[in-house]
Amino acid sequence: MLNGVEITMASASIAVISLRGEHDLAGYGPLRTGFARAAIHGANVIVDLSDCEFIDSTVISMLLRTETIVARDGGRLVVALPAEQNAVTRAAALINLAELLPTYASFDAAFASFQTADSIDAQPV
Repeated sequence: MLNGVEITMASASIAVISLRGEHDLAGYGPLRTGFARAAIHGANVIVDLSDCEFIDSTVISMLLRTETIVARDGGRLVVALPAEQNAVTRAAALINLAELLPTYASFDAAFASFQTADSIDAQPV
């Protein structure tokens, strides 16, 4: 983990970037690297903010930029928010993040959204 930024693979096609603690402009380098690695390693990306205590416009910018890159290649980016209200959930509400990106109340729900999408795609026409 680099400065509270960790990249893992939830499946062969889903990269997870987990942010822990507080993230703002001061951590731009590790954030940029983490988001880039996630976009390169997975066709789809889950941004896990479950253990994140604070984000600023730097993180919001990274979310939107990475979503554009992932979507361009046919993938999806989704966000798992903290379960309890905190500065992250307030920032997400303030900018209407759910209007911009799919957001979920937990990592498990975010991960399940890919399974649901896959099963819908697999249905015969």
